[in-house]
Amino acid sequence: MERGIVGEETLRVDSDQSVWTLFVHNITDRLHWKGVWQVFDRHGVVVDVFIPHRRSRAGRRFGFVRMASKEDADRVIERLNGFWLYGARVSVSLAIRGANKVSDA
Repeated sequence: MERGIVGEETLRVDSDQSVWTLFVHNITDRLHWKGVWQVFDRHGVVVDVFIPHRRSRAGRRFGFVRMASKEDADRVIERLNGFWLYGARVSVSLAIRGANKVSDA
């Protein structure tokens, strides 16, 4: 398995499949990574979910969801960006390569 750069460029899992990484902001404390997986998996094939322990400057939780295809990633963004998830309105977007700051928005 070979890993590449996160973001608008693709990550290579194998020769046939590209993985697209999404940035998810404002994840409620009540939601575990497994719950994020279940919600996102209803809209496309989820490869991996990661929620770091650190928070944004505004104190909000964020995470990354890797989707199996560009089509799945686009579908998730269209359907879940701005969606209310357990009392918190989440934002979902493609992860930006080289971004090391978390927005306060």
